[in-house]
Amino acid sequence: MKRINRTFLLFLFLTVGALLAYAASERRLNVDTLKVGDPSSANDIVVDFDGTRKIKADNGDGTLQFTNNGTDYFEVAAVGAATTQSNTLQNISFDTSVGSGALTVALKTQDGGDPSAGDPIKVSFRDATATNGDYEVLSIESALSLVVSSGSTLGQKDGVEDLIYVYLVNNAGTPLLALSGFGGFDEGSLHSTTAEGGAGAADSNTSLYASSAVSDKAIRFIGRFRNTQATAGTWASAGSELSLLPLRNSDNIAGLYTVASMNGAPSCNYSFTNDTLGTLGADTDCDGVSLDFGEGQPPSTKLLAWNYPFLPEGRYKVTMQFQVVNSTSSGTCYFRINDGTNSSGNAMTRTGSTVNHTTVTLIGVFEYDSPQADLTFELFGREPAATTCEVRVDEANSREFMMTVERFPLN
Repeated sequence: MKRINRTFLLFLFLTVGALLAYAASERRLNVDTLKVGDPSSANDIVVDFDGTRKIKADNGDGTLQFTNNGTDYFEVAAVGAATTQSNTLQNISFDTSVGSGALTVALKTQDGGDPSAGDPIKVSFRDATATNGDYEVLSIESALSLVVSSGSTLGQKDGVEDLIYVYLVNNAGTPLLALSGFGGFDEGSLHSTTAEGGAGAADSNTSLYASSAVSDKAIRFIGRFRNTQATAGTWASAGSELSLLPLRNSDNIAGLYTVASMNGAPSCNYSFTNDTLGTLGADTDCDGVSLDFGEGQPPSTKLLAWNYPFLPEGRYKVTMQFQVVNSTSSGTCYFRINDGTNSSGNAMTRTGSTVNHTTVTLIGVFEYDSPQADLTFELFGREPAATTCEVRVDEANSREFMMTVERFPLN
């Protein structure tokens, strides 16, 4: 709405005040409409009296509505078309329900009803063309939902609490509801969806699932819900916490991501003699690495490693601290951190006597420009002299394996 100038407002208030003073003196002005100025001019002041005691004034630039509330002052509200912003999420909510092992997520209005022409949901999206820097507003005027079929896990594990993220997709003016185990999809870029399929096969926590597969579409992140299923893919719980924006999205925040450790046992030794870089193997005498804080899970065997069923895109600093024993004088032990494809970081210990205990802090940095599935950070080693190196994890002797993972968004 354009600004109505001060002269107009002053004239309006003087006119309205005079009319009210006149009415207060027990006299009545028996008109339905009072026009001040040239009736042919677009800048007329038009005062309309109706049964709700409202006075409207229009100077051609917009409309102001002054409501007489029965006291000695007026409430003022702007009347006219609502403005939008590039981040508009208007009159929106969502709910979840379960039945027959399936999960249903439904888009709702603020009052919990289905959107309609008389009660629409309005959502802004980036432009559908990547080279355009403006936005589009989509009006959602009918019911919208997505069913996750029985058997589809969205990447969840049995009995493990996880977050499911809710998105809207602008498919050339037709809205789609979408879900993912990943909350870091960039709203400033165009994305593609995977069809849920209805056959219990939507099992990735890195995919963006919708009712149909579409390519290069604008999306909006609208909320998330916290969810634990006793058996992944059998949807018996509709979620313990539903959250609408604004909220803290950990997938887009830098900070400590995981702390894991192992105190071990008296005979917990990871020995290796290989002269090429490789795994230290599993030691069944050890207790295994366990989670102290954050994300991820222990590997399936007792490796010096940590597994992520799903890892968001980002830059990761992985730190491992442990004690090394080389059983041969002049022996050398090399260590790196491996993610299944690449190795990072470099640490070396060298003995000058028969037995040498050394505390090693090893740091590796890994970068992923897309989400990763089933990724493991593992300690690798080599001994080029073919002597024996040992990583000892012995609680009785204060030898501990400690691992921290820090995550930094790429932008």
